[in-house]
Amino acid sequence: FVGAGHSRAQNTQLNLTQHLGDFNTTIQNNLTQSDYGSGNSQTLTSVLDNIYQAGRSRLETRFNYSGITSPSFGFGGGSNQRRLDSNLDFTQQGRLFDLEVLGNKFSTLSGGGTVGYGGLERLPELRLATDALRMPLLRRLLLPAATRLNLSLGDFNEPSSLTHTQRAFFGLDLGNTVKTLGRSTFNYGGVFQQAFYGDDTAQYTLNGRGGYRLRIGGRSEFSATYTYLRPYGFTPFQFDFVGNTNNAALNFAYQETRQFQLTMATAFDFTQTHSLFPGQSPMPWQNLAAQLLFTPGPLFQLRSSAAYDINHGKLLDLTNFARLRVHGGQALDLATRYDPVTRRFSQTNYSLDLPFLRDRNPAEDSGYRLQAIGGYNGITSQFTYKGFALTRSWHDFEATLIYQDDGTSSLQSGQTITFNFRLKAFPAFNPFTIGQFGQALDPGLGTVY
Repeated sequence: FVGAGHSRAQNTQLNLTQHLGDFNTTIQNNLTQSDYGSGNSQTLTSVLDNIYQAGRSRLETRFNYSGITSPSFGFGGGSNQRRLDSNLDFTQQGRLFDLEVLGNKFSTLSGGGTVGYGGLERLPELRLATDALRMPLLRRLLLPAATRLNLSLGDFNEPSSLTHTQRAFFGLDLGNTVKTLGRSTFNYGGVFQQAFYGDDTAQYTLNGRGGYRLRIGGRSEFSATYTYLRPYGFTPFQFDFVGNTNNAALNFAYQETRQFQLTMATAFDFTQTHSLFPGQSPMPWQNLAAQLLFTPGPLFQLRSSAAYDINHGKLLDLTNFARLRVHGGQALDLATRYDPVTRRFSQTNYSLDLPFLRDRNPAEDSGYRLQAIGGYNGITSQFTYKGFALTRSWHDFEATLIYQDDGTSSLQSGQTITFNFRLKAFPAFNPFTIGQFGQALDPGLGTVY
C-alpha cells in the first residue's frame, strides 16, 4: 500500500510444494519491503523443507533463512543481518530400538555472532528408545509394562549460556501404573535420569509420583497425590535445568446431589518445613480453599468460597454470590466479600433486572425494563460505581435512558446521563454496565486461593 507522506509497504509471498513418490518438498518465501521516509527496510524469510519417508524410516532436512536490511536513521550505516538455521532429523523404527539422529546449526552470515540466540544446537545427537514390551531384559527386571528406556549421546552448543560440550544421557521412565481395589484406586510411577557432561560434571534426577482416590457414595470422592522431583549434581546447560518439588495435595469433593455440593483442597510442601530466615516461621501448608454450591431449585443459587491460612490459623477471605430468578424475567445478582481483618464486608456488588408493564402479546419483547448495577466499598464506605437504566421497548425499536456514576472506580470519576435509541433489526452498542474506559462492570468478585 501507499500511505501519506510518501510511505510505502509491500509484501510478496511465494510458496511451492511438490510430492514425488516418497519425497515431499516445500519452498516458502516471504518478502516484506517498507519505506516510511527514512529509508528502505527489507525482510526476507525463506524455508526449504525436504521429507523422505519409506516404511519405518523418515528423513527430514529443513533450512530457514532470514535476512533483515534496515536504514541508518541518520546514525551511520544501515544494518544487514542474515542468518541460516539448518536442521536434520532422521528416525528409524526397529524391532528392539527406535533410532533418531538430530542435527541443527545456527549460522550467522552477516550482522554479528550467535551470542544471545535462543535454542540449542545439536552437532549432532544420537538417540535410542525402547520399552519393556520390546526389550526382554526390562521384563526380567520385573519393571512395569509401561517402562521406557531412553539413551542419547551428543555434542551440544547452547548460545544463550555460551556452553559447548558433550552429553551422554540415560533415562528410565516407569510410566504410570494403576491398581483398583473396590472403591479405592492407586497409581504410581517414577523417572530416573542420569547425564554425564564433557566438562567432567554430572547430574542425575529422581522423579516420583503417587496417588490415591477413594470413591464415596455415587459421585463424591477423596483424593491424595504426592510428587517428588529433585536433581543431584550439576549441569552446565540451561535446557537440562530441573527444579525441586516435594509436594502432597489433598482434595475432597461432595457431589451427591445437584442441590448441595462442597469441594475442599489444600497441599503440603515438604521443602518449606524449615524457615529460610531467622525469626520467620515455616509455611509448608497451602491455603485451604473451600467452595459450597447450594441450588435448592432453578430460581435460586448460592455459591460461597473461603480461603483459610492453615500456617497461621486464620480466615483470609469469605465470598458469597447469590442469584435469584423469577418466572417473569426478574433477576437479582448479589455478591459480597467479607474481610476477617477489618470484620466488615469489604465489597458488595449487585445487579438488578426488573421487567414490568410488559405488553400483553407474549411473542413481543416489548414493555418497560428497569436495570440497576452497583458496587459498594465497605472499607471506604463509598460506592465505587452505580448505574440505572430505564428502557421502553416496542416492536421494532427501543429507547433507553441511562444514569451512571463511576465514583472511585476509574481515574476520571463522574456522573453521566445517556439517551440511547436503536432499531432492533440492527446491532448497537449499549453503554450500560460499561465504564468510561471500556471496563466491564459486573457483580463478580473473583476468588482468593
